[in-house]
Amino acid sequence: MEGAASAWALPHLANIGTDKATIKTVAEFNEAFERAFFDPDEQQAVERKITSLIQTSTTAAYATEFWTLLMSLDWNDAALRAQFYKGLHWHVKQQLAQKEDQPRDLEALISAAIRIDNVRRELEISRPPRENRPKPTATISTTRPANTGTTRVDSDCLKADPNYVSETERQRR
Repeated sequence: MEGAASAWALPHLANIGTDKATIKTVAEFNEAFERAFFDPDEQQAVERKITSLIQTSTTAAYATEFWTLLMSLDWNDAALRAQFYKGLHWHVKQQLAQKEDQPRDLEALISAAIRIDNVRRELEISRPPRENRPKPTATISTTRPANTGTTRVDSDCLKADPNYVSETERQRR
């Protein structure tokens, strides 16, 4: 035992059986130790952690953390599968959705997801690098064509009659 637990426990253990003892039996010691160091809402805390867990690196790392958390839960396989799938990276979900034979239990889902993620990462590494050269752009002339003599049409006339043609335009035609 070390750290805070040791600092708390050693004086109590040293005093068991003496007049100074506040904890008289080993059973009392165990109860007091649990009150001091264990989370009374451990189940709820683990449920919060597992429901907010998402894949941020490899699927193997995500699966390891998921397995660690689920050891404290009493969820059924379907709930665990749904929660594991929810936290997966979208690339892995996309590939899983395309599989003909869907995994039937949590272990099969985790194995399939890890294989998919490993292949995806291997392909990313082996993909040739993209060239970052700027693409040549066509030059666009910024000169305006000479005024052809057309006059601007009053927008009020166009609003009133969408087929309006000005007098100058009629003469030009």
